[in-house]
Amino acid sequence: MVNNPYYSFPTKDAINFATDSTGTVVNLNKVKASQDEVLSNSASEHKITFTYGKAHAHTVVEVRGDAQEGVGVADKPEQTGKSASSWFKHYRTSGNWGKGASYTPETKPHVLRGQFTRLASKIKISPYIKLGHGQAFSAPHNYIYAIANDHLLRHSSQSEEIMQISKKNLQIKRIWTFKIWNKSAKNGSYMHNATFLNDNKFVAVYHSSTKHRFEYWEVTRHGDSWQPVEIGATKGEFMRNNSPVQGIAYDKKRAHIYLAFNDYLFKVNRDGMVLANGRFHTGREFEGICVNNSHLYAELAQRPELLHQKIK
Repeated sequence: MVNNPYYSFPTKDAINFATDSTGTVVNLNKVKASQDEVLSNSASEHKITFTYGKAHAHTVVEVRGDAQEGVGVADKPEQTGKSASSWFKHYRTSGNWGKGASYTPETKPHVLRGQFTRLASKIKISPYIKLGHGQAFSAPHNYIYAIANDHLLRHSSQSEEIMQISKKNLQIKRIWTFKIWNKSAKNGSYMHNATFLNDNKFVAVYHSSTKHRFEYWEVTRHGDSWQPVEIGATKGEFMRNNSPVQGIAYDKKRAHIYLAFNDYLFKVNRDGMVLANGRFHTGREFEGICVNNSHLYAELAQRPELLHQKIK
């Protein structure tokens, strides 16, 4: 855990799952912890014991001592931005699912056959673990990473959790917390959108609505410490109606950052200068984007569809 007097770690976040004697998963509220929270205001080590009936397990929560870890300076020149206006609330579903497709309950049976059945047989199911809002989810070479943040927080000095998840069994291997402050806790930059470039580095975007500024931070792991450095900034608002960032992707080959807003896509360089933008006139929401080699992939919501485009 990063040293932070404004954050306490809920120890049950470290539990992948708990089962009874029959192997049935039980509600974590039934699991007792020797310590419900760990305050991260001073260097310390805490051995936490979890018990359920006669079963027990242990984990160790370590708080690092450097209070300056995670404190950076947001001083990059603000690059030229572009503004657009999109819908704020989604209002339409895909026409591919028939006229009038919506959230209404299914009334007709569906037969699953062919390619979907073959793909479904390879699907792995994770235990019930805390993953946050899902806008900071990545899968580089070795592990899956998720930043389990609170999407309702904006300007906050609280820490955020990085979940390192095994690709083999989809269970948590390790949790770190990190913070990104601009000079002090008064300017906490709470990240909602991030993408991991590898096991030791991620790029995140922070929107300051009061300063009308987007900041791009590169966060690098040294041992167990996560050190942030601002790499660029964009002046103004991408969306005039304050639509939120729906996803971030990073093109390592070209060093470009992609941002998704509802049905808009923007491409910026590492300094924050807008290079291009485009729109899908569907009234539907981007739920996530990523870059793999020379292709940009995007998922649309209501109902899910996957899109890809070759990057030129």
